[in-house]
Amino acid sequence: MIQTNSSIERLLLQGNSIENPEDLAEAFKHNASIQHLYLDKIPLGEKGARELASFIEKSTILKEISLVDCGIGAEVICEALRVNHSVVEVDLLRVTIHDASVIGAILKSNSTLRKMRLDALECTCSIVPIGEGLEENASLKCLWLDNIPISGKDAWSLARGIKSNPSLRLLSLVGCSLDNVGLKALAKSLQFNKKLSNLCISDNDYSSIGLNAISRALRVNTTLDTLECSKTLIANPGYDEFLQGMLFNQALDTFWCPNLDRYHQVEECMHHYERYRGRI
Repeated sequence: MIQTNSSIERLLLQGNSIENPEDLAEAFKHNASIQHLYLDKIPLGEKGARELASFIEKSTILKEISLVDCGIGAEVICEALRVNHSVVEVDLLRVTIHDASVIGAILKSNSTLRKMRLDALECTCSIVPIGEGLEENASLKCLWLDNIPISGKDAWSLARGIKSNPSLRLLSLVGCSLDNVGLKALAKSLQFNKKLSNLCISDNDYSSIGLNAISRALRVNTTLDTLECSKTLIANPGYDEFLQGMLFNQALDTFWCPNLDRYHQVEECMHHYERYRGRI
């Protein structure tokens, strides 16, 4: 049916039990209408991944693809995305990649991709190539790298990419084991970046030292309007300096406090700061 049907635009097969998933992937190659494809939790296997990659590479109308928990090595899919010129959103949660350079290659050559989810990516090497790709990318708007261990070296690479990237609006680094070194690197990039508006750094390993580096960057950054840094315990002296940095920022609208798991408006935070300093 998929081979001959010319009207299917959105195909959702998440979690379905499919006897020969490689045959399903083969069928996609003969369909000229699918624009949104969701294959979450379907074990495609190596052959199925190759057939799907061939479809992605040749498609001129596919806009969105989701391959969450497909149990595949995603390199062959990434190679296809590198040359595809129609996909705008890709979801590769919990897939395996042995060489992050395939992600970097997508960012360097693909000019249509707008959203990329790589949460819990099983990457067996450094993600430095992703930062290098961001340096040359001018189209990606949202990037999720949650629950991927990020070393200091990785963080500096991401920071260099953020510093010069002209398009990225959202960067999520939740649960990435970011320490103070990593946060200082990101803070430095915020002093130069003019586009990023949403930064998620909750549930990491930094202390007030790293967070205060972000605070100092907020004194000069004029575009960040949402900062999420919950599930991180910061002592009062460190929290105080963080609030001081916010006093200089006119753009920040909403943030998740380090000590509280709920959204705060800046006005409420300012009230807390004034009360803490004994001014009201």
